[in-house]
Amino acid sequence: MNEFIAIIEEHSEHFEESLTQLQWRTYLPSPYLEDFFSTLQREKLPLSEKENHLLLLLKLSAKDSAYEIVSAIQMKIEKATMKLYQDGVYPFAITSFRDLMEQVNEQARLNALRIMNAIYDEAKILGGAYPGILGRIFDLLNKCGSYLRNLVVKVSEFIAQIINDVAEWLPNAWASISNIFNAIRAWVTRWYCP
Repeated sequence: MNEFIAIIEEHSEHFEESLTQLQWRTYLPSPYLEDFFSTLQREKLPLSEKENHLLLLLKLSAKDSAYEIVSAIQMKIEKATMKLYQDGVYPFAITSFRDLMEQVNEQARLNALRIMNAIYDEAKILGGAYPGILGRIFDLLNKCGSYLRNLVVKVSEFIAQIINDVAEWLPNAWASISNIFNAIRAWVTRWYCP
């Protein structure tokens, strides 16, 4: 179990680093954990109904948390956009808006990290109670990390598009916000589908 905890700790560091990188890199264990990691990847026994249910709960927890992030980010962007409309499209207002968008972007990254840390904690407990499914738990952690990182990337790309030319974006802001966040919610809905 100590090796599994060590792998989770390494994966946690890997996930945090991935939030600042352009592409998701596959997790590779440190040399002293390679043998254990290989065993995890090889030994994936069929799941009992209870084990399957527990993994499903972990998946649902990640999805629910992602929906919360999406809603919170959308609300912050809408609030900042409303303030920009009220202030007018003046240099100071645009600068203030861009600063708010950068804060939203950073908050998305921090929220993804917070959620993933909570999932890691749940995984440690689940792994301690059901050591026969450690490989499946790790696979789920890897998927969750990839999904949450991609969520942050989608938000970052949208914010970059906005702040690149605020004045041009503003006339279509509400439709743009609605479209992107509806698309992100639909994407989150499909997480873990084959």
